[in-house]
Amino acid sequence: MGGLWPSLYFQFVAHAARNEEFRQELATRHQAMRERMGVVFTRWKQDSGAGAPAVPAQEVAAMMFFMADGFLLDRIIEPDLSDELFTTMVGVFVRGLEALSEEQAGG
Repeated sequence: MGGLWPSLYFQFVAHAARNEEFRQELATRHQAMRERMGVVFTRWKQDSGAGAPAVPAQEVAAMMFFMADGFLLDRIIEPDLSDELFTTMVGVFVRGLEALSEEQAGG
């Protein structure tokens, strides 16, 4: 997750905060990426044979993006943060989603 991308990405976000037309374009692109990730999560859930999702796939995608943004921001401030920390965070999140699904299924 390192490199120049986090700094460049947050420059886009800062510019979007000052420019409404750019903000709308960036929001449209974010929404499109989350929609594509939602499709991926839906397929993954179907392929895994798991029960009904506890949280809609589009919301899961949004939460994943929010976690990634926060991690990337902190990596700008603390470049030595390990990618493993992000991997662990995602694993905890996914296990939490699985537990919610099991609770909803009555198991």
